[in-house]
Amino acid sequence: MAELAKHKGDGTAHDYLKESEDHAARAAEGILSWAKPLDRVAAGRALLKSHGLAQGVSQGVFVPATRRQPEPGVGFALWDTNGNRAGMVIFSLTQDEHGGQAFSGAHRVTGREDARFAGIQQSRNGEVRVADSLPAGLELARDYPASGVIVRLEGDDLPHNLSRLTGADNLIDEAAVSAQAVRASTPETAVIPVLQDLEAVAKREAEKLAALLIENMPQTEKTDPATLDRVFTLLKDEMGGQDTEVAALAAILSREQRTAQQRLDRDIASVSRLSQDKQAERQLEERGTETDPPSAARMNQAERDIVKEKSLED
Repeated sequence: MAELAKHKGDGTAHDYLKESEDHAARAAEGILSWAKPLDRVAAGRALLKSHGLAQGVSQGVFVPATRRQPEPGVGFALWDTNGNRAGMVIFSLTQDEHGGQAFSGAHRVTGREDARFAGIQQSRNGEVRVADSLPAGLELARDYPASGVIVRLEGDDLPHNLSRLTGADNLIDEAAVSAQAVRASTPETAVIPVLQDLEAVAKREAEKLAALLIENMPQTEKTDPATLDRVFTLLKDEMGGQDTEVAALAAILSREQRTAQQRLDRDIASVSRLSQDKQAERQLEERGTETDPPSAARMNQAERDIVKEKSLED
């Protein structure tokens, strides 16, 4: 606010922010002017070697630790879409498990808001490759040590003057290359038209409809000789009066009707057998009842004979 209070004239807050961005960009230029390239510092050379980047020409500079920033870092210049320097990004370094330097993932940006690209590696073969993140950019720099590498911080645009960033202008966009590789690896499958038998298709559809109609009918109607005629009528209404398809259903409808009749015949036979068994039981009971009185009479006669014999003895 003190800086804003000192700012005089008819300027706006936007003008003040613009001046602040320019100040940050100048501060970044100052750091880039005195910071040493990675290959000229022992820690930087160890870092390049551990990441497999020693074969390329890195654009990174080693930024030593300060009171304000206690961790050392690696700085890369930032550029806008017109190919002009717009600040720098500094990635913090930490010690790895072997005591060496490694990227921690944390970073800070100083410069203008229109900064879009970070230069990672200088080109020696006229090619420039584009990545969308620092890890991807470091991987490209390792895999293509002779190619220039830039990292796109946001968006999907490209700088208009590539040669200012890496010294080359033959662009190879990794996103486009990956998409092309996917297309190349996916064989095109020829679409062979299937020539269907229209009559067979119509017959299958009609059969499904017929089966549904038969299934939803009561059991008694399935055995009715008039059922076939009613189903034909319904099918003709549903199929738009196509007699050919309806006629083709005679077999399936007859089969359904025969199956229903067979089930009914089995049920009738079962009931008939049960009735016959009960009738046989009743007949046995009746015959048993008819034979019981004579037996009782014989027993009574025997008793009378015994009494008579006793009387004679007396």
